[in-house]
Amino acid sequence: MITEGTVSRVREASDIVEVIGEHVPLKRAGKDFKGLCPFHQEKTPSFMVSPSKGIFHCFGCGVGGDVFKFVMETERLSYPEAVERLAEKKGIPVERDNNAPAPSNQVYERKKLLNQVLERAAQFFHKRLLEGKDADIPRRYVFEKRALKPETVEKFLIGWAPQGPDALVKTALKAGFTEADLLDAGVAVKSHRDGRVLDVFRGRVVFPILDLKGQVIGFGGRVLEDAARPGMTPPPKYLNSSDSTVFQKGRNLYGFYQGAKAVRQSEEALILEGYMDVIAAHQAGIENAVAPLGTSLTSEQCQILKRYASNVTVLFDMDKAGETAGIRGAELLLEHGFFPMMARLPGAKDVDEFLRKHSPEELKAVLLKKITLVDFRVDVLMKEKEDLPPQVRRAYAAKAALPLAMKAQDEIVRGEILKGIAFKTGVSPESLNAEWRKLSGGKGGAKTGPAAPMRTSDILNPEEELLCLALEHETLRPRLLALEKEFGLFGTAPWKEAFDHLRRNDAAAASGLLHEVIFKFSKIRIEDPEAIFESIAERLHQKKEEERLKDLGRGDSPALEEFRKLAHVVKGRKE
Repeated sequence: MITEGTVSRVREASDIVEVIGEHVPLKRAGKDFKGLCPFHQEKTPSFMVSPSKGIFHCFGCGVGGDVFKFVMETERLSYPEAVERLAEKKGIPVERDNNAPAPSNQVYERKKLLNQVLERAAQFFHKRLLEGKDADIPRRYVFEKRALKPETVEKFLIGWAPQGPDALVKTALKAGFTEADLLDAGVAVKSHRDGRVLDVFRGRVVFPILDLKGQVIGFGGRVLEDAARPGMTPPPKYLNSSDSTVFQKGRNLYGFYQGAKAVRQSEEALILEGYMDVIAAHQAGIENAVAPLGTSLTSEQCQILKRYASNVTVLFDMDKAGETAGIRGAELLLEHGFFPMMARLPGAKDVDEFLRKHSPEELKAVLLKKITLVDFRVDVLMKEKEDLPPQVRRAYAAKAALPLAMKAQDEIVRGEILKGIAFKTGVSPESLNAEWRKLSGGKGGAKTGPAAPMRTSDILNPEEELLCLALEHETLRPRLLALEKEFGLFGTAPWKEAFDHLRRNDAAAASGLLHEVIFKFSKIRIEDPEAIFESIAERLHQKKEEERLKDLGRGDSPALEEFRKLAHVVKGRKE
């Protein structure tokens, strides 16, 4: 477990506005900053960042917390990984408590070891491609047939897995890793025949898959064309790492680590189908190209894209399967708040093939001719019924394309989709809207408004209000510590955990736990916080004395004497 001292140093060194500003354009709003939330679709900024408190909060979707929470959410990291990520950026050494509970340490250390196995495997494959005596054929394939430059091969760490059954296993075992390490990392498999541990990737060009931090988490392997042996079933063209502790196929995008900067700068991602398409596009200077790990996009991949880009263009293979997968992926992007565009390649199956025949400028010209998902979908639908009369084709396409409007996340996009269908098919807008009303049951877009103003009495009891005051005003914190010791405050989560953080002088972590309440509380104009604090403290004392008075009233004679004295005091305070 990472020590509290390390966490505190990393938090103090990490400017939350700077960290979030790398992902979200922020504008100053008084003493805070605001921007469009990276976690949900919105047009009016409801995402707030407080540099003084070290917290963020979205009043639209409710996500919030401290700088570690933001990194966890945006980069899909665990808490220790988020701390390490920021520590690495600031050059702060990470200290660990060796007395921490074993399970948390073991899980973390195991994952770290598997990352080392995968990194070592990537270097083994890469070196074998560049220097291996058995790699003449794959070198010709990579550098001549695919026309990749040395710097491109280096950028993507492309490698070669030799034909032998256990070349990587032997090398890794000599380096000190165990068979269990290799099996858990997904680079080895146990033979069903004799129990031997063998390489997963053999006789394949290997494409390492990197996560958002640049760590190798898995591999894709492509067999060469002449790999099939006479009389034997040919191996699958592509082989990908199985899901494991460190690799989940649906939660990563190929080429995203290499292309994240370009995606962020252009605010647009180009989604291609295969590894070689992405690599060829990057070599051609189109560095915002990425690919799903498989033919279908997932919701998790769409969420990654949403955090970096506001626009997407889908360009999948030009066969029927690619067309279907491209439309399916674009529809999912539509559900995640994008208005996706589609592109078509003339005279080539995919981007890799196109760029071996044409210049980068010609590919860029193709991308400039991109069309909306609506136009692309209607074109496909019309082609499906090209043997029917034009009127029938148009009616069929208009009805079949209407479900796209159901997937839109706001009324503006929905309206543009309906207009696009009407224009593309020639169906009258009135008849299309009538059909839409029948299909949707009169459904409208989801509307959200700004959060209503808050009064402290709406959500806070007295002790919670005390904690908020102490978080806002540092001079009140010693008084709060004394009150808590006297009254035993904060018995429920998350208030108890927040107070524990404050007691350890970690106000930022406390504010992060209570981010929504703290942001709303900070908007309340409080003229004299010390007077309010003392007033609440007085009420707590009075309540305690009243409860003591009730207990004494049920006591013996000495207790009744004390009761009379205390009753006089309480009466005086009430007056």
